[in-house]
Amino acid sequence: MSFLSRLNIIPQFPTYPGPYDVGSFELEIPASSLEPTSKTPPPDTKVETVQFRVFYPAEKSDSATRTGWLGNTAKKPIRWLPEPYQREYLSGYARFLGVSSGFAEIVSYLPRALYYISLPATANAPLLGGKLPEFRFPTMVFSHGLGGTRLAYSHICGSIASYGVIVVAPEHRDGSAPVSFVTVPVAKTTHASGGKSEVGEPGINESSENPSVKDTNSRIQVDYSAYPHQVSEETENGRNRQLEIRLWELGLIYSALSKIGAGKVPEGTIMSSDEGEIREGTIGLEAKNLLSTFRGKLDVQDPGKLIWAGHSFGAATMIQFLKSIYYPPPTKPSIKPLFAPDSSLPPNTLDALPLSKQITATSPLLLLDLWCLPLLGKRTSHLFKQPLPQMSNNPNLVLVIMSEEFFRWKENLRGVKRILSQDPGQKRGTPHHEIFEKWDEEDTGDTATHEMLKPFHPNKDLLSPPGSPTLESFSNPDQGGQIIPPTATPSPTPERQHEHEQHVAKNREPRFYYARKSAHLSQSDFGILFPVVVRHAENPQRILDLNVRATIQWLREAGYSDRLAKTEHLEELVHDLYLNNDDKDRDKEVEGKEDDRRIWEDGDTGVQGWERIDLVEMEILEAKAESS
Repeated sequence: MSFLSRLNIIPQFPTYPGPYDVGSFELEIPASSLEPTSKTPPPDTKVETVQFRVFYPAEKSDSATRTGWLGNTAKKPIRWLPEPYQREYLSGYARFLGVSSGFAEIVSYLPRALYYISLPATANAPLLGGKLPEFRFPTMVFSHGLGGTRLAYSHICGSIASYGVIVVAPEHRDGSAPVSFVTVPVAKTTHASGGKSEVGEPGINESSENPSVKDTNSRIQVDYSAYPHQVSEETENGRNRQLEIRLWELGLIYSALSKIGAGKVPEGTIMSSDEGEIREGTIGLEAKNLLSTFRGKLDVQDPGKLIWAGHSFGAATMIQFLKSIYYPPPTKPSIKPLFAPDSSLPPNTLDALPLSKQITATSPLLLLDLWCLPLLGKRTSHLFKQPLPQMSNNPNLVLVIMSEEFFRWKENLRGVKRILSQDPGQKRGTPHHEIFEKWDEEDTGDTATHEMLKPFHPNKDLLSPPGSPTLESFSNPDQGGQIIPPTATPSPTPERQHEHEQHVAKNREPRFYYARKSAHLSQSDFGILFPVVVRHAENPQRILDLNVRATIQWLREAGYSDRLAKTEHLEELVHDLYLNNDDKDRDKEVEGKEDDRRIWEDGDTGVQGWERIDLVEMEILEAKAESS
């Protein structure tokens, strides 16, 4: 391994930007040991366990254990490809990204070397101490997109943790990961649900081709399930099926966090130490000692404090999850919601807060490259037409960050703008908006009146398969897809900038930005590890740093400032390699400040390569284009 290190052929992560070291472990917990938040689990599937990796601010450790480089370390490093199934995950990624991609070429030459990619975090490090007894760390749940895993967004999760946030990254067992393994609980008293151990939609051919397979180690293998990139009953049923599982898992994970925050270890919990497995009840002392330090430190007991985040399909998942809990179910019995939470679950105690009370209009929501298509089906449309809960109180509690590639995907951006509006179900009646208005009141059971007056003909650009590997399907600008020209959002005049600041100050719209020269994969680990496969992107580390920088400032303004590490001015994240001299001069003027408001500025005073998306201005431009 030392020879490979000297050759530097193994992709490396940079260190996390914040002042705190980062610790990490992962848990797998039987669903039967957790209080469900819904009495109706997903049909025809067994969600036997939930699995998630935790990133958290940790006590200082030997730097050799957190650099991500090879060498002699006090603890075995945390591998990016989950052990002990590295070969299966690598094979799953290769299949997902396609044998003709640049990534597949790398795999063909360096399959073993990729096994040694390591995170700049310390396995099972002690939680950061020195806080008052009543102190709770800001806590975030981050949902991955298609092709993602509990480790596919490790760098952005770890970077946020390095500023003082506990980040929980689930691995969804819905067929959206390249592959996943579910441990069959040794002694289960009840099933999470009845039926077959499958993740695919019954009756869909491709799910029958990728069944869940039980291996010799009492684990169920869940393979990736691909669905056609076109509007069809098959695709809609498949995405609905995945959302049902995802929402059920998120409810169980909330129950798990409530238990851990109360100092309780759910029965049958497995903690992966990245040196093997530590099973509670057998070799449980280390697991108990580490988890006991999280008692009273997770911010899950006060309404609206838990932070929700996701990338692409994960962002769509979080929107569906929050709306499912915040809004009442549809009144029409013919419409079956994807998730029907029980307002009494988990039970309201001194240690736990029912999920229905946790999700409020003050719940922070981080949306990275939101993918709208999963929210446009018949069973999701009644909630699609409802505004985000935060819109009624403080839209600034929503931060939306797009890659330039997704920003220029016009059809998806129309959906994003609708979701961020006060009235997503507003009837436009133009061909461009047909896909968002296709379900009428009779179909959805909704109280809104957005009936289409003519047959629906979907715009295929919303569904075009990629011309390059991504974590979702999107229109490829190189293949003639409809994109927004660079001049669509001109630099604002000083008057317009002033108006916008007043607009935002009055809490009338979310924070909405994109990073120039970034791609959909840029917000995942692929941008840093495999830049050769991330087309339309430059400076992958800078892109992720800008995402982190905006997130930390947003959290400060959302009420977490006194619990986050001092910024020491985050422009240093961008590194001298990417800054021009003017940027460096401006940095010196603000260095040492505890916040980073410059990240919201436009024009000459703003951050290079970081652009605000003006919703009002875009509505004006679109209206002019449609009327011409």
